[in-house]
Amino acid sequence: MSREPIEETAAEGRPPTPLARKAGEEGTARGASGGVRGLAPERQPFSVVVTTFNNASTLEQCLASVAWADDLVVLDSGSTD
Repeated sequence: MSREPIEETAAEGRPPTPLARKAGEEGTARGASGGVRGLAPERQPFSVVVTTFNNASTLEQCLASVAWADDLVVLDSGSTD
């Protein structure tokens, strides 16, 4: 089966990384999505949802543990504490 090389295109106008190669070029490791394996994809925003019910004593520590998240949603289920 013959394959035609596929040109790497730079995302959002950026030049391709040094590891980007044409398809079929020796040493190219491609993942299922067609991207070059071993390169980290562009970071996507990450959201965390915390559900709670009467957890006032542990909520502060819980929220501190996910402070790295881009978005944080706390859903209180009618706590009385």
